[in-house]
Amino acid sequence: KGLPNNIYKNKSFRTILGDMIGHNKFVLLDVEDRYYIISFSNDIELFSKSVRLEWGVENNLHAPLDIIFKEDNNTTKREFNLDSVTYDSEKVNIYFFYGDGCPHCKKEHEFFDSIEETYGKYYKLNDFEVMNNKDNADLLKEFAFRMGYEVKGVPFTIIGTKVFVGFNDDIRSQMISAITSEHKNSYDVYFSNK
Repeated sequence: KGLPNNIYKNKSFRTILGDMIGHNKFVLLDVEDRYYIISFSNDIELFSKSVRLEWGVENNLHAPLDIIFKEDNNTTKREFNLDSVTYDSEKVNIYFFYGDGCPHCKKEHEFFDSIEETYGKYYKLNDFEVMNNKDNADLLKEFAFRMGYEVKGVPFTIIGTKVFVGFNDDIRSQMISAITSEHKNSYDVYFSNK
């Protein structure tokens, strides 16, 4: 149900598992079917742990920001003082928001390490851990708002005028393209909005 018929012909996928997500406050408001295409064996414990880890990123970020602090309803622009961030007309500032324990965030960190020698002259990486730091989580929400996005999770990366949510092979090449195209006199979500 809901999956293309040809998905089953791909021999690299071992299993397609699904779960049902219910969103509610006190009564069930809506239900979503979600499907996960996995390449490891049909191990329900590993699958459950993986899904919980992925949703843990969203829940840990969203609960403090919205449920506790009602931040989804707050449209006030907050000013931040980022002493460690500087503007260089020859480099683009990269704002990389990540969470401890997030596997996609770890891969993105490794990606930036791997391109530093070749592309480091074009960018300055500014990274902010948001799961354990409320100020960084507030900064993420504000920068996302300024860029016209709603935070759904991490990694969340801003390079000039480009926003990247998540991390995969397609995003790698798009990030390199953004770094090389936006490094001169670039828009900066922090400095251009001061």
